[in-house]
Amino acid sequence: MEREPDITLRLSWQDGRVTVVVLVNGLPAHEAPRARSVGTGVLVAPGRETPAGKAELLGKLLFPKQVRPHVAERAAALGPGRYLRLRLLLPGPGETGPYDLGSLRWESVRLPSPLATADAWARWADSLALPPDGGVALGRHPWFALVRDVVPDRPAPPPAAGTGIVAVADATSVHGGITTPAGPETVLEPEPGAPGDDDRRRVADAVRDSRLSALLVDAPATAEGIRRTLLGGARVFYFGGHHIAGGLVVAGDGGGTDTGAGGAGAGSPGTGSPGTDGEPAGSLGAGGADAGAVGAGMPGAGVPGTGPGPAGAGARWLSVDVLAGWLRDAGVGLAVLMACDSATSWADPAKEPSADHVERLGRGTSAAEELVRSGVPHAVAVQGKVSHRQAADFAGRFFSGLVRGLGVDLALREGAAALEGAVAVPVLYARHDSADLSVGELLPALRPARLAPVAHRLSVVAGPAQPPPDERHRVQLDVRWCLAERPVRDVLADPGADDLVTVLTEAERVLLGARAARGLPHEERRRWYVCEVRDGRLPATEAALRDAVAPAYERLSDGAHRGAGLVLRWPVGQRPGAGVAGELDRLHGFGWDLRAVVLQVHGGGEGEVRTTAAGLARALGNAEFLLRARTPDVEGAGTPRRERPELPLPPGPSVVAERRGARELLGRAHAVVDADRPGPAPDIDVRAVVEELNSGPGWGTPAAERQVLGAVRLWWPALYGALLEAHAAGRTGPGRSAALRLAAERDDDLDRWLRAAYGRVPDPSGFSPLDRPTAFVDAVVLGLVRTGQRDGEVFEDWLAEASEAVVRAVRLLDDGFPGDEGPEEEPAEVAVALDRSGALAAVRLPELDPGGRWPGSWALLARRQLTPEIAGWLYGWDEEQRRALGIAPGAGRFDLLLEDQLLVFRTALVPPLRSEGTDV
Repeated sequence: MEREPDITLRLSWQDGRVTVVVLVNGLPAHEAPRARSVGTGVLVAPGRETPAGKAELLGKLLFPKQVRPHVAERAAALGPGRYLRLRLLLPGPGETGPYDLGSLRWESVRLPSPLATADAWARWADSLALPPDGGVALGRHPWFALVRDVVPDRPAPPPAAGTGIVAVADATSVHGGITTPAGPETVLEPEPGAPGDDDRRRVADAVRDSRLSALLVDAPATAEGIRRTLLGGARVFYFGGHHIAGGLVVAGDGGGTDTGAGGAGAGSPGTGSPGTDGEPAGSLGAGGADAGAVGAGMPGAGVPGTGPGPAGAGARWLSVDVLAGWLRDAGVGLAVLMACDSATSWADPAKEPSADHVERLGRGTSAAEELVRSGVPHAVAVQGKVSHRQAADFAGRFFSGLVRGLGVDLALREGAAALEGAVAVPVLYARHDSADLSVGELLPALRPARLAPVAHRLSVVAGPAQPPPDERHRVQLDVRWCLAERPVRDVLADPGADDLVTVLTEAERVLLGARAARGLPHEERRRWYVCEVRDGRLPATEAALRDAVAPAYERLSDGAHRGAGLVLRWPVGQRPGAGVAGELDRLHGFGWDLRAVVLQVHGGGEGEVRTTAAGLARALGNAEFLLRARTPDVEGAGTPRRERPELPLPPGPSVVAERRGARELLGRAHAVVDADRPGPAPDIDVRAVVEELNSGPGWGTPAAERQVLGAVRLWWPALYGALLEAHAAGRTGPGRSAALRLAAERDDDLDRWLRAAYGRVPDPSGFSPLDRPTAFVDAVVLGLVRTGQRDGEVFEDWLAEASEAVVRAVRLLDDGFPGDEGPEEEPAEVAVALDRSGALAAVRLPELDPGGRWPGSWALLARRQLTPEIAGWLYGWDEEQRRALGIAPGAGRFDLLLEDQLLVFRTALVPPLRSEGTDV
């Protein structure tokens, strides 16, 4: 949705009165209007609708005559697909006034509706007159978004390193007596049958299959559980529960609370007055708002700034000040408090003895504003009472908007639609220097990663032959290097030369967060370093290594830790010396507790990098190396050097030369001088290319045709995709099979070819025995499954020549796998085939195999990215299984039977490599 340039309205106190001025580039756009007094007439008691008279007073305060023309002028450009953001710049801490302007019900101010004419807006600008339909409240208006801007006391926290974690804490079921800085309060027990854990589930469902991952705090959330979950970093924090006296109500570390969830709104906070639903004074209804007094922290049991309930009861008070510190340290960019009146100010009655209940609620500062002033960039909170069901509905819609790439203000508007008819109003506080209202580069699913941490295992072979990567041996680098029982020593051919330390540090933070969420003893994360190799020689001393690495070396603590990892960047052209293996062994004697060493070969085209990596792996005694594949949506990773492919000579004169399709394409390919800069793709009609190839000698033999297609794939990927589809749809003769053979090297390309073929797939007998190895046959079978072409004789012909594992996978799919009973004791190779078939794309491994007892789960783990959900699943396994992944202490004694059982899992995680011509 497009947005008009923001309008900033600065609210200022002048001798106890308020003035509102439009700012343009930080300067007033007009003379300051007459300051207006603010009294209890604009304050609204919690749990109450805003009366029309109060909304009218707020409208006069927010939109004086000098301000209204600026808004009315912009309204002419608004409509479906275009909106205006109003930013209310609140007074800073030094601008004192009798009331908290951020907590006023600005959303209730009415503006002309979307149906209003230009004349209606002009009348509103002149006299605040609304059209006959009464207008629309600002908080519900589809053309406006309202943001409360705060000048923070501290700088914004650095984003958590690469994390897309949403930490979700639910404490709605907590009830009982509680002590706050203002005195004792009571949180009422939820009503029987009230929905439980809905918001946690809705958040997790909304972010599933996106670039965000939900990390759930055990419910009911405790202060210690929240703190530990945030240790590994997070981008978003969500809390569902109760708010009292400038703090949140959480469970005591000793438990004692039920696991049900809350119900409707409750009594007025700490006033001695009856609650909105008839609760006694000083009580807080489950799922409702709050009672107590603001406090900067009070002694608790183990966590500073927490207050226990009487006699150690289950409820405990958590200061927002303390929470703000945890959020800053975690790099949180957005805090969401679905707790009643968390956006409503509250003042201690002991400090405001002369003020009545309603007036006292207008003083002080809201919890949401406190978080933003403390450095959290954005905070979403609630004015009024919200039930647990309403909070869950809001959470689902709000996070669904975020994962679609919406800004926080638009996602808030989507969530607010779930509260239609409710008293509660969700509001947004933001740092005044936050321009785009996003929560970090990793948040929206629409923003691609720099480079996927995916590679393929390749055998070290002598000679020029370099077979294509085999999809059976695809691995996730974060899993391979962060979940290893024994020290890792790998060689990686990486044409993209990307930043591996960032990828691996993110994985370590994910593991740290999952471990903390499980309540396991703290273990310091593995610290990854990078070192540039010069002249093929590794650092000879510990001091030389320490000086050469980045980031700066930090000595390991005396407590439990996961050691260190080292990436050695090895440029193409540097030949390893005869003693390189010994130099690498020497690094392990420097006292760094190196658990993983990766030699990253970079600086050339894929062919050069592969050749150098194979030679380096051979010098180290490794039987294999890794090739990291570039992804089509890489941004900013740089262009690797490319090898110039061998091309057939241009053909002689053709009877269809005037069509120019195939001849022009081949000529353009031969005209490429610099393989790194092939120039723009030729503007040709791919159908003309195929027609020319069908009617004449074309590019020569099928092998030559495959060479040309390979060059187009390397230099002009978009053209290659269209050409591949044209070959599938219209090419005749052996050239069509050659295109299929090339497409089968990548599953994505194969799917594109098969879909364009419209069921016209060549029979396997059309390929010579040497040109249809088992790996190729398996790829075609699994591609036909992925594209929904399993019916027909051609599929059965291909299946008859497939490997045993692929045949078994197809039969399992015929039987309805995964079914209700979960995985059977199938070999790990079958799991890989199922994964490649697409049958497991929507399957969550923790649900498929909760205990990790199926060897296939270990094979799938090697192919899945290390997300918070996966990490949490792994830390729920038995200690012996976790030991095989390097995330549990070593065994105290040797158990032969146990080791035999673990060997099956270890082999599934890192199976032996098989050549292209062998069975899976």
